[in-house]
Amino acid sequence: MISLQAYMDKQGVDAAVLDQLGVRSGVEKLYASLTPKSDIREVNLISSQIQGLILTAINDGNNFVQINLATKSTGEEQAEEVEPDVNEEDIILRPTYIRGTKIEASISGTANVHKIIGNLEVDPIYTVKSVTAKEMKIRPTAPYITSTLQQAASSKLGLNPKITMQIAQKLYEGVEINGQNQALITYMRTDSVTISKDALASIKSYIDNKFPEYNFDGIRTYKSRSKNAQEAHEAIRPTNPLLSPEQLKSSIEPRLLKVYDLIWRQAIASQMADEIREITTFELANDIDNRFTGSHTQTVFLGHKALWRNN
Repeated sequence: MISLQAYMDKQGVDAAVLDQLGVRSGVEKLYASLTPKSDIREVNLISSQIQGLILTAINDGNNFVQINLATKSTGEEQAEEVEPDVNEEDIILRPTYIRGTKIEASISGTANVHKIIGNLEVDPIYTVKSVTAKEMKIRPTAPYITSTLQQAASSKLGLNPKITMQIAQKLYEGVEINGQNQALITYMRTDSVTISKDALASIKSYIDNKFPEYNFDGIRTYKSRSKNAQEAHEAIRPTNPLLSPEQLKSSIEPRLLKVYDLIWRQAIASQMADEIREITTFELANDIDNRFTGSHTQTVFLGHKALWRNN
């Protein structure tokens, strides 16, 4: 079992902060009580205006959890809501009651942090009171229209709408590939989410070849949110869905390739299977009626996310 100092170093926990809060001795005491046989899982205690308390839940195999505590931030300097980065391996614990009193959704200030820490130190043994699991299916979204392409290029590539449309215009007009001009995408000013039958056949063929286990059984159809959408037009899609971004790497400049990649992936993914996630929710409580609710989300079937996995 690693030492407390090594654990804190790994987590980026400043020992001086623990000293300032007066909890270092309690943390050392709790940490020393752990045995090498314990199954350690790191979890985050979320609060709105502090970066979070780092907790480690140790499952002893008998439906009990012992919580080991370190502090990452006093929270006083945090002016806005902060949610730590969450990985699929993380378990998120949210404090709901301290000594039977429901706590507010927003926890701020050293005094409140002290209160939580103090009560956690009193009785660190928690019983798992309830566990529920449910499945959530996430459908792929429609191929891009003008507005959604601009939004995606902004959030994923950092491009403003004007630059995005200039790049899309070049892809539409065509680039020279092997000595010939080739248009790479359909018209980029559209509010339609439909794709032609021939293009759909090519998309399904690509998925069958590259991701057979994630192909949707049938054809997905999408409806435009705009009442005035010209459904005779098409969504923004690659002119040749079988032409992957990888094949264009040496033929077009990087910025054009990135936007083409975005358009191509969205069109292909729109005909793939649902992503399936399993969400497990549980409640922990101890003898002095401190309570936490927790959740863990795990992807059990990639579906359309398989296409974005290495992107």
